[in-house]
Amino acid sequence: MNRWGLMSALALAAALLLMGCRETEKQTNMAEEHPITYEDVCERNTISALLERHEVVTVTCESVDSRNRGLAEKATDQYMLDEKKRWQSWRHRWSSDEYGESDVYSMDVCSDDVPNGMSLIAAGNDESGVMGRIDVTVFAAGNWYEKSILPLPYLTIVGDGVSVEAGEPYEQDGKLVFEVKSRLIGGDDDNAYSLEQYCVDPTSDDLLSARMELRSKNANGEDICYGTEQYTFDYDRPYEPEKDLYAQMLSDDGPRREVTIVWDHGTEQEREQNVTVPLSSLLYLSGSQELRSYYDAAMTQEYQTPEIEWPDGGSTTVYVKSGNIPDSSEEQP
Repeated sequence: MNRWGLMSALALAAALLLMGCRETEKQTNMAEEHPITYEDVCERNTISALLERHEVVTVTCESVDSRNRGLAEKATDQYMLDEKKRWQSWRHRWSSDEYGESDVYSMDVCSDDVPNGMSLIAAGNDESGVMGRIDVTVFAAGNWYEKSILPLPYLTIVGDGVSVEAGEPYEQDGKLVFEVKSRLIGGDDDNAYSLEQYCVDPTSDDLLSARMELRSKNANGEDICYGTEQYTFDYDRPYEPEKDLYAQMLSDDGPRREVTIVWDHGTEQEREQNVTVPLSSLLYLSGSQELRSYYDAAMTQEYQTPEIEWPDGGSTTVYVKSGNIPDSSEEQP
């Protein structure tokens, strides 16, 4: 190489080194200019928090688990609040393992007719695309969904026997990246842990993607990956349920059954709710752990099964203690 060629090569190398330093500095500056912790990201990315910033939240997931009968899953979830700030959501989950395939749709609705919310679930469909039996759950309180589903983030959080080690965020392709190691304490496999990567929009703190690598030791004591989960988050896409189970249930022109639900009979909070479902559907009630259902108004004959029964044929009345009202028998004189 002649003198000029050598000088050109050295200049190019110096330029590349300078660009690399500037890029590293840029990445470092982004993380420094946007100080946020993993705990902040968890708090900012619950479904309820995301719905304060977006009209619709869409989550798609693909996962495989070789230790669970070769299970492979694909799922799409959408969440939104309607014009009255009532929650709505739906999910389509497809799965396959050594026993076969499964196709399950579910939907949560809240409306004037079901002010406290209703969940519907159906598996499989016929050749025309119509779903099979639709099972229905009616909720005791309107805040059930907000308390049980909306607060949950798609991130691993500390608590309930879960340990989390989160590193400092760094910038990659214009995103903030958090790398996390989590472990279930006291589980069936003491060697199992998860390596996780979360990508966050630095301008909004919105979660953009999540990847989880499930690891443990095999029979030879080698550390292996036995499963992965990949989540992608999208915001403000149209809310379009793949199967509108609620509309299908209402339009079902087959035989139907009706139940009158008397919530908290004999209290100031007593109210009635009428629900009609297809004859083939199972109907459940859900609320606090203290929820109890009875055949009679005196509430002496308690249900021993989780689903509502129709002993008299096409209609019945069920009396329910929601668990939100103090039991008068427990009050002190």
